[in-house]
This record gives sequence, C-alpha cells and structure tokens, in this order.
Amino acid sequence: MSEQLLHALSSGDMQTCLSIFGQNPELVSHIFQDEHATPFELALSYGFSQLAQSIMEVPNFDINQQGHNPLRLAIDLGYLDIAKQLLESGANPNYRPKQMSSALLLCLDNEYFDLAELMVQKGAEVNIRNEKGWTPLIWASMKGRVKVVDFLIKHGALIDICNNDGWNAVTGAYFKQRLEIVDKLLAQGAVFSQGNRMNAHISIS
Repeated sequence: MSEQLLHALSSGDMQTCLSIFGQNPELVSHIFQDEHATPFELALSYGFSQLAQSIMEVPNFDINQQGHNPLRLAIDLGYLDIAKQLLESGANPNYRPKQMSSALLLCLDNEYFDLAELMVQKGAEVNIRNEKGWTPLIWASMKGRVKVVDFLIKHGALIDICNNDGWNAVTGAYFKQRLEIVDKLLAQGAVFSQGNRMNAHISIS
C-alpha cells in the first residue's frame, strides 16, 4: 500500500491518496525511507500544494511530527499560506531540528515579516539558540540584516545574550563592521562582550 501511496503522491493523484488514507489513516505519518520524507513533505516538495493541504486535514496528520516538521518545510519552500494554516492549527513555532536553524530564523532570513509576526504571536521565542548558541539577533547583527535586527528588537530580543564563543550581537556586528547595527544596539544599551576568540578589547572611538 505504501508503494501505491508513493506513486499517487509523486503524480499528484489526490483522489487515490485520500482513498488510501481513508483505508489506512496511519499512513499519513508514514516515512518513506528512500526519500526520508512523509506524505506531506513529498506532496509539498513536488509542488502539489492542494494535495498537501488535503493531507493536513486527514485525522491522523501529525502537525509536529518529530524529525519531519511541516512548518519549517512550508517556510523553506515559500508556501506562506500553508505555513500560516499550520501555525493556526497548532504547529510548534519553536521546533528546531538538530544542526538546522529555527523556523523563525528561516522566516526572518527570507524577510517574511508578516509570517514572523504571526509566529511570535503563536509563541515563537525570539531568543532561541542553536547548537553554537547563536540567537537570531546575533546572526542578523553579524550578517548586517538591519530590518531583521529592527524586527527582533521590536519584539524584545535580549541584546546581550552571548553565543558559545562568548560573542554577543554588538561584538559580532562591530567585528564585521556593521556600524549601523552597532549604533542601534548601543542605543538599546548593549555592551561589548569579551568573546574568547577576540584578540583584544574592542572599543568605539
């Protein structure tokens, strides 16, 4: 049955997919080993957004399936309406796979600010850290992403959180010579950290 489902998914055959799910509802969470993907992930990656939305309505659909997060995939592929639907239906905005950025950071990287606003409303943590301790604000500051920095400050991002190397946002911004962002952070009361990769004390003249 899973082979039949895979064929139906790859061809965008919604009627057959829904018929299979009706008979075997547990297959909505099936992981196809060769593709390492769920039916929802396959449908969306093939570009069958209507099929993906129909899969979301199957009773056994796991909106927060471990290791196969629909929200992050929808954002990554640019299906913003589906991402909004997932958030409204209870998708965890703070889910972050290992070695990958958070869904919020992915959203901000693409400057989907309306969606990021909804994510924050639904509980997305603006100070979420990755394995290296980077917060969205540290990342945005070092990358020179002024609009993202403004968004994060507006939503209460903590300016002095350090990553695992001891860098905070203003230290990283200054190191990369993102001086407009340095000024913004200093105006918010930021102070320079003593990152253990810094060779000397940083000062502003």
